[in-house]
Amino acid sequence: MTPDRWRQIKADLDELVGMEPRSRHARIAEFAATDPDLGRELESLLAAHERAGESFLEESAAAGAAARSDPGSPEPRVGRHIGPYELLEQIGSGGMGEVYKARRADDEYQRLVAIKLIRIGLDSVYVIHQFRHERQILASFDHPNIGRLLDGGSTADGSPYLVMELIDGERIDRYCDRFRLDTTARLRLFLQVCGAVQYAHQHLIIHRDLKPNNILVDRDGVPKLVDFGIAKILEPRDAPGSVEHTRSVLRALTPDYASPEQIRGQQITTASDIYSLGVILYELLTGCKPPAAATTQSPYALARLTEPRRPSQVARRGSSAIGERGTDVAEDPSSRSAVRDGSPERLQRRLRGDLDNIVLMSLEHDPRRRYDSVEQLAEDVRRHLSSRPVLARKDTFGYRTTKFISRYAAGLTAAGLVAIALLVGLGAALREAQIARMERERAERRYTDVRQLAHSLIFDVHDSIRDLPGSTAAKQQIVQTALQYLDGLSKEAEGDSALQKELAAGYQRLGDVQGLALGASSGDSAAAAASYQHALAFRRAVVAASPNDLEAQRDLVMTAIKLSEFFWLSGDAKDSLTLSQEAVETGERLIRRDAHDSVAQATLARGLLSYGYHLFKLQGDAPKGLGKIRSALELLESLWKADPSNQGVGRSLSLAYTRAAEILSHDKATFAEAVLLYEKAENVLADLSKASPNNSDLKHLHAFSEFGIANTLIEITSVDAAGRTAEAVAAILDDATRHDQRALDELRALSAGDPGVAQYHTDVAFILSRMAHIANDRNRPNDAAQFVSEGLKGLERISTPPPNDYSNYVHYSLYEEFARSLAGRAADPKLPIAERRAEWRLARDRYSQALSVIARVKTAEANAEADFVKSQIQGCEKSLEELARRNRP
Repeated sequence: MTPDRWRQIKADLDELVGMEPRSRHARIAEFAATDPDLGRELESLLAAHERAGESFLEESAAAGAAARSDPGSPEPRVGRHIGPYELLEQIGSGGMGEVYKARRADDEYQRLVAIKLIRIGLDSVYVIHQFRHERQILASFDHPNIGRLLDGGSTADGSPYLVMELIDGERIDRYCDRFRLDTTARLRLFLQVCGAVQYAHQHLIIHRDLKPNNILVDRDGVPKLVDFGIAKILEPRDAPGSVEHTRSVLRALTPDYASPEQIRGQQITTASDIYSLGVILYELLTGCKPPAAATTQSPYALARLTEPRRPSQVARRGSSAIGERGTDVAEDPSSRSAVRDGSPERLQRRLRGDLDNIVLMSLEHDPRRRYDSVEQLAEDVRRHLSSRPVLARKDTFGYRTTKFISRYAAGLTAAGLVAIALLVGLGAALREAQIARMERERAERRYTDVRQLAHSLIFDVHDSIRDLPGSTAAKQQIVQTALQYLDGLSKEAEGDSALQKELAAGYQRLGDVQGLALGASSGDSAAAAASYQHALAFRRAVVAASPNDLEAQRDLVMTAIKLSEFFWLSGDAKDSLTLSQEAVETGERLIRRDAHDSVAQATLARGLLSYGYHLFKLQGDAPKGLGKIRSALELLESLWKADPSNQGVGRSLSLAYTRAAEILSHDKATFAEAVLLYEKAENVLADLSKASPNNSDLKHLHAFSEFGIANTLIEITSVDAAGRTAEAVAAILDDATRHDQRALDELRALSAGDPGVAQYHTDVAFILSRMAHIANDRNRPNDAAQFVSEGLKGLERISTPPPNDYSNYVHYSLYEEFARSLAGRAADPKLPIAERRAEWRLARDRYSQALSVIARVKTAEANAEADFVKSQIQGCEKSLEELARRNRP
């Protein structure tokens, strides 16, 4: 049948349907006189229309099909072959078609499919036309959320059939309930359905029968839109505003999901599908259906159809409380909310506001008041999910009043009384709204005050005393108070990027005060780790929500570096390297955006510096680690040259010089370069100190630069002493001692000024252990013992020593040097044998203490130190045995 022929039949049938029944047959005879085929086709279609009657509108296509079939009868087509396919079982039945599960039977390949055939007894010209119409629609579609057409053809008797993908799934509403999906998950599933419907609309197809039965969710959780059997091609003359109204011959529809214009037989546009989507969304969110337009019996009743209640009201009170129709009226609201958001109260809060307005705008009876497109509906859902304003406007008093008057215009007297009651109720509602608004504003003011107070405590008050000597106790009090505020604010941070940024900065600053790696902190490592991890989580959340926010990415790098340094000191090699590598990768992404961005260059340099140093310290990879640090130096030197006043760059540059020098000091071929880099670090720190003479952080870095030079000089005497005279070696050791002494004096001053900083006491003890090492090398055991004693007393002042590798290594060094000094005295042949034996026993005990401590350090260097200490213990045992033999009579 050609399209022109079909349009002629459709127009003539519309004329017959509009006539009095007694006049129809005479008119058919007139048509048959000039076109017998037309007369027979019209008579057949009119008979089908009269058999269907109004009852057709009171049942869904699927229900009607089921009613017309005998449940006990065998499936007549099972076992037949349709083309190369064998029908296995009937899996569905609709108004015009039957769907069978089938398999490929020609041994070409194995595949299960779904085959749709015209229902037996419905093979009229119209039905065949509609069936081929559906096949043509599906052939033009290619969308992941629309059931795919695989094949098609005609049976031996000329009836068309469709071969489609077999979707192993269940209808969307049952799927959501079975897996107890919350509201957010249901909305994300609904968005995929909207994408499929919008795709169809873009291809000028209106589905016209959207309902849960036609949306199947497969095992992977992907919804598939099926059954375009009564879809309509959106032709130019069907556009909104045209004179011609489109009518389906039998007005096939599913009452609960049909739009009012479908029921009226008016023009069908994309707005009809939007209405059906609104019904589906209403049901997914609440478990109830809104009042169906198809329940009315006349156009007058349809015009007075009650608008649906807001979904949030249905969630709390249930459908029975508002008089909705259907099987849901007796259901307890708690049973529906249990498979959604847990309780009626929580579900009501979730639906109130945006979702109420989105659903009700989709269900407007006037198509012009609905969303302009499915994409606009989907965009409003996406806006709601991302906490942005939605397009669906809230109902106003004027609009509600206009609707009320239009529905009850006949009873003007009664309307006046109702208006008075409405005004009284409105006054009460406005008063309640004003009270609620005042409470909300009071809560918001309190929230803002807490937020500002936390920020002020951490950044303003803390920064004002950060570099003051003796301020650790005050800083700890600030930390305790601020932490309470931050933990409270964290509960409100979801989806609020601005608050997440503030919380990340706050937690990071708290981590610095609690346990900054090698910095002026209280030494509370566990609390510092928790704060840094909170900060990192918020940093990552902000970057995930705003991947183009360059500042957020820079902040992420700095937080990752701080936590990486913390893990390094704790001996956690894996997490330390992972975080410092993440910092480098993020910095490289920033550079790729703008290679000339000085802030991005500094950010990348800090990441490279951290990653390179940790490769050396944790994996012993000196070449690779030094390469990363040299890359950082190249960037930092360029930035420092361009702006010598930039303290952040200057600090990083001095640290890079120091760390590169430390690596170079392990190779006698690069001793000289190591010393040169330490001196460069001191020059940079001297420049920085001119602007901040009381900055304790700069003084701390300078002390370690002095210590680094001393350490390198000691390495020179132990590794490269060949060819040097005793006087030359002594001169080098004297020089090392002077540098150690300068570092010690600086750290003692910092420790005395701020005795609450655990790091200062640990650093003083470390330098004392190195000075004891020099004394032992120079055969001055008494001096060495004095240095060790002072170092151990200093460590006793720390209430809770940080449980990290650095602290353990300092303790180990003191015990090991103490043992060396005892062994040195024990080796003196001038002492009596009894005293020497006592000294050897003490030396053995101190070496044993050193071994127990170094066993807790998780670095490659620690294993070599442990082996050395074990050999020293064996030496003590041999010396004791030798003295025992000599003392025998």
